[in-house]
Amino acid sequence: MSVVNKYRKTLMNDTKEIMLGMSHDSLTAHLSITPKTKDRLFDVRDVLEVLDTEGVNYGVKRQRISDIVSQVNELHLPVKDELIAHGTAVIPGQDGQIKYYFKTCKSIELVSDDEGKVDHRELNLINNVENGDLLAERIPPVEAVPGTDVYGTTIEPAVVKDVRLAVGNNTRLSEDEMKCYATCDGQVFLKNRMVQVSPIYMVPHDVDLNVGNITFNGSIVVNENILSGFTLKAKDDITVKGVVEGANLIAGGNISIKGGIKGQGKCKVQCKGDFLASFVERCVIEAHGNVQILSSCVNSEVTSFCKVEMTRGKGSIIGGEVRGVQGIDCVEAGSKLGIVTRLVAGDKFIIRQRINETMGRQKEIDDEVAKIKESLPNYDVVMASLSSLPADKQAALAEIKQKVEELTNEKKTLEAKEDKLNQLFALRTDAFIRVKKTAHSNATMIVGHSTLDLKNDYTHTRFVEDPMTKRIKTAPL
Repeated sequence: MSVVNKYRKTLMNDTKEIMLGMSHDSLTAHLSITPKTKDRLFDVRDVLEVLDTEGVNYGVKRQRISDIVSQVNELHLPVKDELIAHGTAVIPGQDGQIKYYFKTCKSIELVSDDEGKVDHRELNLINNVENGDLLAERIPPVEAVPGTDVYGTTIEPAVVKDVRLAVGNNTRLSEDEMKCYATCDGQVFLKNRMVQVSPIYMVPHDVDLNVGNITFNGSIVVNENILSGFTLKAKDDITVKGVVEGANLIAGGNISIKGGIKGQGKCKVQCKGDFLASFVERCVIEAHGNVQILSSCVNSEVTSFCKVEMTRGKGSIIGGEVRGVQGIDCVEAGSKLGIVTRLVAGDKFIIRQRINETMGRQKEIDDEVAKIKESLPNYDVVMASLSSLPADKQAALAEIKQKVEELTNEKKTLEAKEDKLNQLFALRTDAFIRVKKTAHSNATMIVGHSTLDLKNDYTHTRFVEDPMTKRIKTAPL
């Protein structure tokens, strides 16, 4: 590339021996000297005159010019494109920006487990947040610093732009308007460039492979169906307007399924609140609140820590086992085909389960303590003489002794708990089973401690436990 093409502008002295090249942005000046004769000598003033003529007065490297001139005079060789003046470049600024602490676009993030397997139902599409979480932060602009070219002219930088942190529903700005926080649990997203939080996650269609499993900090609403194999977890409520197949539903609040459950033996539902469905088939349901099923409960395992109510519709319980701590109220129990059906009222099954768990843990403790003592012959004698043993052995044995004491204390606590549970188990129950129409033969009624296997059909009957005889007695509604 020639000097003329390399620079925006090229000047030279009258003899064309001294040439000055200017960069396109006027930030640098370069010197070329080409002697026409071997005895030609140059003076620094010759170069400075060219600079003065051009008006170059900023960032001039006078010592460098002197060195170049001396080099040419000594060697009588030309020099080309030596930097002799340098301006100050603009230091660019930075526009203001918003830093988001969540994904701003819906993108699938498949995660593999420790074995490298990927669950294609776990798409991680939801930005879950909690009340008080930092959602976004405004980063203020950084002002640019002007520059100066070799002519001494100020180079004005581009003007930086500022941004505003826009917030929407269920969010708040800090007092200095620099940070945005959530004011409720839910999902955070951008809408019209505004940060918003919604306590409801809406699925407008089926829950399928396009949606994946859902774990949400608020309430979930599904407008259509939940297909088999998927799991929904909500901190609050779950509402399904369609049918639930072999899926898992877990809610910290209520669960409502307007289309019912076709569980295929694979569906499990758990909620801390009430459960409502039009019908349930071949599924497991556990609710801390009331369970209300409008049509039928078929071959399912249902547990309510309050009451099971099935009186507003067909209200039939066919097959499986239905348990209500406070009682069961239904229209029909069992069927004419004699399908085995169990109805359980009262809290005895829960207490019995806890007693069994307590007793099981006590046995584990006994086995663990026995194993420790078997590994250390004469355990009691050794521990009695612990203080007389060498320090290193004392430390190891003291640790074993402490472990045994901890297990012993845990067992005492469990024994006390078992006593209280047994006392609760012995108390009478006020729960009842009420069948508005027919309780078919081959159905089993369990109230409190008592069990009644029906040999005949009962109509319009209330089943309660006689606290004196510990037997179930019946009464008409």
